[in-house]
Amino acid sequence: VPVGMKLDDVALEGSVANYKKRIMDIANETRQTLTDTPGFISKLMVNVGGKAFKTTSELLDFTKTLNKFIVVSGASGSEATSILTQLPQALSSGNLQGDELRSIRENAPLLKNVIQDYANKVLGLQGDIKDLGAQGQITARTIVDAVKWGSNIADEKLGKMPWTWAQRWNTFSNQVIVALEPVFDKIKQLANMDGTGKMFTDMANVVANLAGGIVNI
Repeated sequence: VPVGMKLDDVALEGSVANYKKRIMDIANETRQTLTDTPGFISKLMVNVGGKAFKTTSELLDFTKTLNKFIVVSGASGSEATSILTQLPQALSSGNLQGDELRSIRENAPLLKNVIQDYANKVLGLQGDIKDLGAQGQITARTIVDAVKWGSNIADEKLGKMPWTWAQRWNTFSNQVIVALEPVFDKIKQLANMDGTGKMFTDMANVVANLAGGIVNI
């Protein structure tokens, strides 16, 4: 767990298996893949951690709501990648400004509006988000709190948004990955058994001998 961030019971609920299930639920609820979601969470854990998040549960909730904002904004694959790259950089640096802010404004306008409204209406800051960002007033904590504050907006928008075939495929592939995980674990175990290395060495020797015999015909 990164320095400054608490590994809370709400996140783990008693086991790593439940933690993995929560990540699976986030991916499915936000119509994302089970390959992209854990990668983003790991990036936040490593690069941001306690600089912006108080607990692992808060980080997971942030990821879920952020994913929803990206989906309802209609961001393309490259636009979503830009947001998921730039935002952790802003959280790590402590302020949303420059290229990071530009990415949010262009690719996730609803999220930009939520951060703007939170800064103006809740924090009482005056001015446009661009000016506030330049002044260093859109801090990492402001971003996290704003996303939490606007979660109901993301939920409502996503709930009304029709599913696409690509999103249906994402949830289907997620279920396949989870279903096949025990198989992959078994294959990994076999690969690390003492006799497996010798077996492949013996097979390689047999093939080499066969190849040598064919060449000498």
